[in-house]
Amino acid sequence: MDRIDDSSIATLHAAFVAAREEFEAAVQLAEGRWEDKILEPEDGDDEPWPPHMAAGHALIGERWRFRHISSLLAQPTGAEPLSGEAFAATPAGQEEIATRSEQYNALTGPTETIAAAAREWERIDAVYAQLDAEDLTHAAGMNDGQLGYLASMGHEPSNDVRGALLLAVVHLRDHAQQLRAVLAP
Repeated sequence: MDRIDDSSIATLHAAFVAAREEFEAAVQLAEGRWEDKILEPEDGDDEPWPPHMAAGHALIGERWRFRHISSLLAQPTGAEPLSGEAFAATPAGQEEIATRSEQYNALTGPTETIAAAAREWERIDAVYAQLDAEDLTHAAGMNDGQLGYLASMGHEPSNDVRGALLLAVVHLRDHAQQLRAVLAP
């Protein structure tokens, strides 16, 4: 995976826009194979994943990540950053958990997934629009698995909003590549 320029909000946002275009193109390749169990198992699963699981995992994961980033930025300066687990216990986190199944079940095919993604991209763009350079250094409460994932993908992990934004780009690109590797002609 190419190194991503994380030097500014603008370069991270541009990288995210490119990653989401890559993701949408890969999702379109799954037409007619949406439920075929053709992808390597993930997250400790024993069975191969169908494309809808990889797409849902990536899309819902980014929705969660950006809700978490928004909650971090709303915290008072100097506050202990909420980990993902602590965010899950907040009202916003509970709302995300309560609707996750519904969100996932709505991804019935590539067309529906791309439409759902478009709604998420609008929300994510709104988060980017609110960021300033100082926000990039705000502590993010990322866990060792997230930091290790960034390192394994060739990036310098940082436990701040910059690192969380970079993780979003890397994760989305990774799943786009996963889909393309199996589905591209």
